[in-house]
Amino acid sequence: MLVTRMQWRYQREDRWYEIRRETYVEFLTALNKSYETLWALSLGEYQSELPQVGAAREILRSNGVYETRQRVLITAPQPVIDACEEAFRRLKDVRDVVGIGEDTDSADFKKIDDLFRRAIRELDTTIRTDLTIHDPEISAVTFARPAPALTHDKETPGSTQQERKETATD
Repeated sequence: MLVTRMQWRYQREDRWYEIRRETYVEFLTALNKSYETLWALSLGEYQSELPQVGAAREILRSNGVYETRQRVLITAPQPVIDACEEAFRRLKDVRDVVGIGEDTDSADFKKIDDLFRRAIRELDTTIRTDLTIHDPEISAVTFARPAPALTHDKETPGSTQQERKETATD
C-alpha cells in the first residue's frame, strides 16, 4: 500500500512538472512570436489592414500571449508569476512603441527593447529555477538574432577534440 501511494505521488508530481514545463514553453513561444512579429511590423515587413496601432495590438492577440499568460498565472509559483507579469508588461511596452510608429533604430524602441530583453532573461532564469534546470549546456532565451558562426572550432589535421581538450586543461 505504501509503495502504491509513493508511486501515485511520484506520478502526480511528474505530471505537474510536465504541465508547468509545457505551459512555460508555450508562453515563451508566444512572447517570442509576438516580439518577432512586432519587429517585422516596425520594419514594414508585416502587412495588416489595420492601422499600425491596431496591428500591433492584434499581434499579441493572434500569437496567444493572453491565453498562455493565463495558464502561467494558474499553474506557476509566485516567483514565476512575477517574472511572467514583468515580461508581459515589457512586451506590451514594445507593442505600444511600435504601435505609434517607432522603428527599431529609434532611441525609444531601443530603451524599451532593452527592458524587454532583461525581463525575458529574468523570466528564463526564474523558470529554470522552478524546473530545477541547472545544465549550463542549455542556453538561455535571448530573443536576439544569431551571429554568424565562427569556423575556428574545426579540427586541425592530426588533432582531435579530445587532444584539444587535454591540451586546454594542461
